[in-house]
Amino acid sequence: MPEKTIFWLSVTFLIRACTVAVLFWLGEYSLSDGLIGNLATDSQDYLLTSHQLAQHGTYAKVTGIPYAGRTPGYDIALAPLLRLFDQATALNITFLLQWVLATLSCYCLAVIAYRIFNSKTIFAATLIIYSLNTFVAYYDWIILTESFAVSAQILGLYLLTGKRSTGELILSGGLFTWAVFLRPYLLPLYFLLGLLLLWQYRGQWQQALMKGIAFASVFVAVETAWVARNYVHFKRIIPLVTDAHAGLPEGRFLALMEFVQAWGGDFVSWNPAAEMMLFLDVRTNRAVPNKYQRMEDLPDYVFTSAYNADSLRELKKWYHVAESADTPANLRHYADSLAYAKLRAYRKAFISEKPFYYYIVAPLRLLPKFLLHSGTYNLTPQPFVALPATKQIIRLLYTALYYFVWAGGFIGLPLYAANHYRRLSVNDWMLASMALYVVLLCPLVLRRIEYRHFVMSYPFLQIYAVVLAAYTYQFVSQRFFNGKF
Repeated sequence: MPEKTIFWLSVTFLIRACTVAVLFWLGEYSLSDGLIGNLATDSQDYLLTSHQLAQHGTYAKVTGIPYAGRTPGYDIALAPLLRLFDQATALNITFLLQWVLATLSCYCLAVIAYRIFNSKTIFAATLIIYSLNTFVAYYDWIILTESFAVSAQILGLYLLTGKRSTGELILSGGLFTWAVFLRPYLLPLYFLLGLLLLWQYRGQWQQALMKGIAFASVFVAVETAWVARNYVHFKRIIPLVTDAHAGLPEGRFLALMEFVQAWGGDFVSWNPAAEMMLFLDVRTNRAVPNKYQRMEDLPDYVFTSAYNADSLRELKKWYHVAESADTPANLRHYADSLAYAKLRAYRKAFISEKPFYYYIVAPLRLLPKFLLHSGTYNLTPQPFVALPATKQIIRLLYTALYYFVWAGGFIGLPLYAANHYRRLSVNDWMLASMALYVVLLCPLVLRRIEYRHFVMSYPFLQIYAVVLAAYTYQFVSQRFFNGKF
C-alpha cells in the first residue's frame, strides 16, 4: 500500500543509490578535489553571495555592494554551512542534503499520483521510474538551484493536494516560497496554485479566506522583507530580481544575447547546437562540432535590410576585438561601442521589419529546440561516439526514458483530460499546471532554453507519461488478450 511510508522510502533509497552509482560511473567523478559533486559556472555566483552572507551578513557579490540580480533562496541553505564548516565540507553536506530531499520527494511524487489517479500501479510506476531517472538526479550533485527547487515544488504540491490543514498549507506555501526564491520565474505558478486553492472552496468564503491566508502567509512575510531590503539599498521597488539576466550589466554581451533571442536563436554559449556559437564559443571541450558553421547557415528570415551574413561576420570581428585582452585600450573601447551599437540596431531592425517572426515564429522555433536533444548531454565527459559500448547502451536507455517522459506526458495529459473533462478536480488542474508551466514559459515567453530549466516540469510530466502507459496497457490487454497477458 502507498501508506507504507517506511517500506517505500527504503525502496526509493535503494533505487536512487543505484542511480547515483550509475551517475558517478558515467560521469567518471573524481574525489581528488575533496568534493563528492561538481561545480558549474553559475555555482561561483552562489558561492560568492553565500560567503558574503555567512561572513558579513550581507547579500552581495562584492563586500559592501548589495546585490539583487538573483534571489537568495540557495544562500539560505548554503551560507549557514559555510559559516560552520570549511567550503569543501559545506558543499559536500549540501550535495547530501539535496540528495536526501530529492529521495523524499520521489515518494511524495508517487503519493500525489496515487491521490489523483487512485491507482497503486501508477503509484509504484511513478516512484520507481522517477527514482531511476538521471535527468533530474544529476542536479543533486551540483551546486545549482534545480535540485532544491524541484524538491520544494514536489513537497509543496504533496501538502497542497492532501488534507489541507492550516499547518500543511503554511508549510506548503513556505516550500513554494522557497522554490520562488530559488527560481523566480516560478512566481506566476505560485499565484496560479493559490487561485486554484481558493476555487476549491469557492462556496465557503470564510474557509477560502482562511485557507488562502495560510497558504500565502510565508510568502507575504518573506516578500515584504525582501522588497524592504531592496528599497533601502536601491531606492526602488524590486519584487524579486533587478532583471532577467542575474544582474548582467548593460553591454555588448547582453546586447548579443538579446539579439540572438529576438529571432529565436539559442544563446547558451556552451551548447554546440546553439546559434550563439556563430558569435561566441566558451567551451573548454570542443570534441563535438558546432551545428552552425557559417552565418549563411541561419534561417533566411533572420536577415533584414539592415544586415546580412557579411554584416554579421563584420560584427563578430569587432566583438572579438573588444573581447581580446591584447587589444590596445582605445581600440578595445571603440570596438566595444561599435559592437554594442550594431547589436542594438540590428535587433531593433529585426523587430521592426519582421514582427510576425519576432512575436510568433521565433518563440515557436525555440520550443522544439528546448526539448529535442538527447537528455543525456551532461552525463559523460566524453562524446557518445568515444564511449565504450556499455556506456553507450546506458545513455541510449536514458535517452529513451527522457523521450518517454516528455512525449508521453504531452500525450497522456490531454488524453486523461479528455476522458475525465466532466470530473476534473482542483488537484488535476494543479498537477497539469505544474507539468506545463515551465515547458511553455521558458521557450515561448522568456526565450530561454537552457536544458536544465525542463527539470521543473519533468517529474509532473512523468506522471502523465505513466498514465499513458497504463492506458496503453489496458487497451492492448483488453483488445488482444481479453484483459490478460
